[in-house]
Amino acid sequence: MKKIYSFHLIFLTITFFLLYNCKKNIDTSVPANNNSISELKINQQLSDSIHNSKVDPKIRLEKADKLIFLAKSAKNDSILFDAYLKKMTLLKDLKMDDSSSKINHEIIKWANTIPDKKYLGEAYFNFGKDFYQKYQNDSAYYYFNNSKNEFLKINNKEGIAKNSINIAMILNDVSSYFESQNSSLEALNVIKDDPKHPYLTPIYNNLAVSSGSLLNYNEELYWYEKALELTDDPYYIASIKHNQGVALTLLKKYDKAISVLSSIVNTPIFYKDNGLKARVIDNLAYAKWKKSPNTDVLESYNEALNIYKEENDFFGMSTTYDHLIDYYKDINPKKSLEYANLKYSITKNSNNTEGRLNALKSIITLNPNPRNITDFITLSDSLQHINSNSKYEFAKLKYDVDANRNRVTSLSLENAEKELRLERAKIYGIIILAILVIAILSFTLYSYRIKQKRKEEKLKTIYETEVKLSQKLHDELANDLFSTITLVDSIKFDNADLKHKLIHNLDHIYSQTRKISRQNNIIDTENFKQELDFMLGSYKSEEINVLSKGIDLIGWENIEIQLKIVIYRILMELMTNMKKHSDCNIVMLNFIQEEKNLQIKYADNGSIAMDQPKFNKNGLKNVENRIKSIDGSIIFDCSKGFKAFINIPTTKK
Repeated sequence: MKKIYSFHLIFLTITFFLLYNCKKNIDTSVPANNNSISELKINQQLSDSIHNSKVDPKIRLEKADKLIFLAKSAKNDSILFDAYLKKMTLLKDLKMDDSSSKINHEIIKWANTIPDKKYLGEAYFNFGKDFYQKYQNDSAYYYFNNSKNEFLKINNKEGIAKNSINIAMILNDVSSYFESQNSSLEALNVIKDDPKHPYLTPIYNNLAVSSGSLLNYNEELYWYEKALELTDDPYYIASIKHNQGVALTLLKKYDKAISVLSSIVNTPIFYKDNGLKARVIDNLAYAKWKKSPNTDVLESYNEALNIYKEENDFFGMSTTYDHLIDYYKDINPKKSLEYANLKYSITKNSNNTEGRLNALKSIITLNPNPRNITDFITLSDSLQHINSNSKYEFAKLKYDVDANRNRVTSLSLENAEKELRLERAKIYGIIILAILVIAILSFTLYSYRIKQKRKEEKLKTIYETEVKLSQKLHDELANDLFSTITLVDSIKFDNADLKHKLIHNLDHIYSQTRKISRQNNIIDTENFKQELDFMLGSYKSEEINVLSKGIDLIGWENIEIQLKIVIYRILMELMTNMKKHSDCNIVMLNFIQEEKNLQIKYADNGSIAMDQPKFNKNGLKNVENRIKSIDGSIIFDCSKGFKAFINIPTTKK
């Protein structure tokens, strides 16, 4: 059953506080003289111009830069920080996110030079907020944590609280529900002395969400009631009531659930927000059906499903499919299985792992398949819940939630253990089959890894042999040739032309030896793009122009070292072949990164056709052999100029 989580509220709340604090800092600054008063007035005028959407954006940016300049001149940290924020806001309004990010980096650089670490904490928070809104949870968590640490150093409660809340929301997103509750309770402990603090609403909301995810539905209802007491926003009220209705349904309090959900229908917000409307229709129908299985709710399910499809809401569709699976499970198992497969398909395409596991569980129930081991995962999750419940209770006691409410929700380990025994009885057979499947998969994976390791060792040996050969050519043969040239140069010859020709030939051999040594030298795989650019550029001359396209777009850092080495050698041999056998004056290399493959297209405008004997002789056979060693493919085309189409798998099979 889908719930609505209004996580965006925290950012609105925090933004209000940030702007309020910045304004307060400016207004309460006591100017030292009339010049300071004038500066503050100018700052206010510039600030008004920056936020005036009727003014040309370029002029607004100029005003923002002037405001920053004046703020620096005034040497007032709060004014300067406010000026930076105004420019960042303007850049975001103009969809210039990269430029806005650069300003935040500038704030961090400046904040590290001043004693007050509040501004450094705010800058880190800005980055955290931006990454969270882009769904980049790992980066957001990193910056929120850095921001929190800066605020801890100066005991800034507002900063500690807002970062703890956002960290809690991220932990909820990644299903770390106990850790999320701990972080929410940490924020609650910081601001517990202010019963009307704006942060309380998002804290209560987050505690409700994590409690529901941990199947503590009474606890979830309690926190939603606390959140309702502090908000008058129509959408937020409707969202909370909807979530309450879902929790009541899960508690089998169907009459109350129907009453709460029905109270949302026909309200103005119900018709304004399609997502809310679909969820209310869907879950109201489900509550009615749970109360009376003979109730005809298909029309409501289809109405909700149509809205979800129009909105591309895959999570909502997944929930309705759950309800349809339940609806048909006993009366038409085949139809129920169809909806289970539909749910699996959309959850797979939308990367909804939890939904996909639930879909597989339904499929196993309707059509058992030993390859699907989701029940085993469910059992692991149940064990994790039991082992972590004590930590959750300890966290609530530690942050003195009992002072905020006159009760403590005690968890019954005995009841949990009974549920676990029942769960074990249901899936015992599946676990045995799952273990067998895992054993087979493990053996297959082990065999593949051994084969892959041997292949990698072979490639590594070839590379090391080439490098050793290069070093020998350089250290032994090249040095001997150089000594021979020096010796010949010191000997008197009766025939001066013969001496000159001999020295010239030896010098040519010396140069070729050095060239071969360089071609087989160690390859810098860490800076591979630059190394490849340099190698390709070395074949440029007044007669030949070498062009490359797409080389900067390839994620070289994600490609294995051995693959890089083979790619380098292949391209070098193609370029050497061109130098020796082609009369071209233009060479074009096109690099294309696909999901699992790297494509390289080589083309030159040479006019000399290449027959099979010359092909085998001139080194292109080496190119083919190298390609085969990494399971790649190459196609040669000698019809117009010379072309080579290379396809290299970049992911392990």
